[in-house]
Amino acid sequence: SPADDEALAFFAATAGNDDAFRRLMRFLSGPLADGWIEAKRVRSRAASVAEVKMAYLDLFRTDFSAKLAGAATRANLILGDRDPGLDAATMAPLFGRWYADLAVATVRNCGHYPMEEAPPGFAAILEQLLVRQARAS
Repeated sequence: SPADDEALAFFAATAGNDDAFRRLMRFLSGPLADGWIEAKRVRSRAASVAEVKMAYLDLFRTDFSAKLAGAATRANLILGDRDPGLDAATMAPLFGRWYADLAVATVRNCGHYPMEEAPPGFAAILEQLLVRQARAS
């Protein structure tokens, strides 16, 4: 998912600038409480250092999608319905080009982190996808 220089500069700022991080979380996760945003910031800072986050940004300068085309791997894509630009209408066709056996599911009322924002909904969808995968095996 290549990003332009402006977007990369903003993402880079979130690695060390708490206000930028909070703005990103607000954008990705919508109307969640400030306490959730702050807890996400604290966990992020404790779990990783800025240098690692900066190295992760290199992936946004690399297009390795051609290596995925025609992958035989089954893929499950779980999205939040409030994740801007990363909704099922956008992501399903994109991932569908790479994975012939793709299942896409959307967790309602959450953004970029459905596993944290809506754990019961995420768990139910994950269970359904794993059952689908087990039956196909």
